Amino acid sequence: MRIHGATSVSCRASCVASDEHCATPHATPRTPQVDITHEHALQWLRGRAGGEGAAQHSQPFFLYVAFTVPHAGGWGHEPDAPEQGAPVPTDGEYASRSAWPEVERDHAAVVTYLDAKFGELMGALEALELEESTLVIFASDNGAHHEGGHSHLFFNSTGGLSGHKRSLYEGGVRSPTMARWPGTVPAGVSPYRWAFWDVLPTFAELAGLEVPRGLDGVSIVPTLMGRSQPAHALLYWTWPGEYEPPNLPAGWRAEQRAAGTLVYVAPSGRAQARHPLSELASTLDDRAAAKVSLPKDVVSGFAVVSGDWKGIVPHCAGLDRKPSAADLPSMRVFHLPSDWAETSDLARTARGRLQAQRLLGLVLDANLTCGCYQC
Repeated sequence: MRIHGATSVSCRASCVASDEHCATPHATPRTPQVDITHEHALQWLRGRAGGEGAAQHSQPFFLYVAFTVPHAGGWGHEPDAPEQGAPVPTDGEYASRSAWPEVERDHAAVVTYLDAKFGELMGALEALELEESTLVIFASDNGAHHEGGHSHLFFNSTGGLSGHKRSLYEGGVRSPTMARWPGTVPAGVSPYRWAFWDVLPTFAELAGLEVPRGLDGVSIVPTLMGRSQPAHALLYWTWPGEYEPPNLPAGWRAEQRAAGTLVYVAPSGRAQARHPLSELASTLDDRAAAKVSLPKDVVSGFAVVSGDWKGIVPHCAGLDRKPSAADLPSMRVFHLPSDWAETSDLARTARGRLQAQRLLGLVLDANLTCGCYQC
């Protein structure tokens, strides 16, 4: 986010003192970026109850609210200043947490702010008597981020999963989804694994429309209604191009070695497999440091899930490259029900080799590429 007429440092100070200084390309003065989305959504909902009232209520509607927080960056924009923190004018109740790095206070504040604004949207549905006729879905487009100075370890944001945003491990591609429809969607937790390409067929079925043919997605209406349904034949993700892990200490760099292996090189030239911050994790936060190891970073490649098994190939030679039988030796294989943190690569075991062959076969049969497919 670029701040008009000020450097990030001076604008941050001005914004904390008086939010009238917080004018950005995406926000009017005195309105942080998230408020624009929130206020338009509220206005649209309340407009449905105006004038014709009951007639409005009888009409189906679809409202997509795309909040951009929490997200890396906020107060600075290179080359003026590195992006640090999150777009909130004040840290509020977290301002007194002096032991926390400022970027983590920002992160906590913006999550709390989003929670409050989303609560207002839910309250509006109740006040407009739309609550019991409206399905609300809250989801994220990726796992916890590790950018802009923020460490996903500080609040244990991935719950112990390996990886983070831009990783092909579960910490990057697996995130919770919440659905609420009083009287229709039963309370509880479902382990069903779905993806955003299931949204179109799901909404089509809910609207009473014929689900288009030839889609990768399936309707998850049975799961929403508390019923069982077959799992996807396969789910597939890619991350093309090189990925530089963020938050490296000064002088450190990451290098891609053979077969996509990522190593961290110290200023002295010594290379190691572990992220250097793993040796400093105790300084981040006791809750996270005691339970979470630093992520495995996949520089580029593809991942496939079918049934209980997941395979990751940690290299991809270009956007137009297609997986081939040559990828089999480098596939990492994980049994997710028994190893949800992906700590035990079973590729060299007999059952792991069989699963690697099966998973790669599914990818080859589907004629998939290493381009940016749902990444």
